Amino acid sequence: MCDEPIPDKVRDALDRYRRLLDEHGPTWGEDPVAYVREMETNAYLMGAHAFYIACMNLVAARNPDADDAEFEALMAQLEPAEIVREFLDGRVLDNLAALRLTPDGVRLDAHPQAVLVDETSGMNSHPSNAVFRTSLLLDSSRETATTVTVDGERLEIPPRGVRLIAVTTATALTVDGTPVALDSFTRKAWPATLRLRAGFP
Repeated sequence: MCDEPIPDKVRDALDRYRRLLDEHGPTWGEDPVAYVREMETNAYLMGAHAFYIACMNLVAARNPDADDAEFEALMAQLEPAEIVREFLDGRVLDNLAALRLTPDGVRLDAHPQAVLVDETSGMNSHPSNAVFRTSLLLDSSRETATTVTVDGERLEIPPRGVRLIAVTTATALTVDGTPVALDSFTRKAWPATLRLRAGFP
């Protein structure tokens, strides 16, 4: 990891790009095609094979009589989050945690990621590591809608709905008004010293 901070011009350009992407989407307002959907899920499915398996399952379940000509259009209508949920089938990834919205409550599933800390200060060694960033799959198995707020933004998750969002360990998240702690995303990793000794003079 580079210790040098990102230059202000680069940081501003990345922030502007993210804002434009949020406003217009990857197709800049045009209807998505299957290839775009595949790109949107690549960070989690890692390849076209997994993507098409998930899409085929979803399209076949909802439109069993669809012919080959209709398949492409129906596949493009699928949301990235539901494609990811279909393929993972309850699993989580290192770069994707899941907040399960169940009829009985809320459960956070995650693979805790190691964050290096400074022995002397007890704080993270690098400013860029001070807040851990990851993706979160909001996965509802409820028969009713659920209100989730993320840093004050209100999201309505429909019955059995699913959504992909970006979060950090500093994100303020609530489910139907109840706060959800996200500190289980990470675990502290203390520095170690490695000493090598040759077996001959």
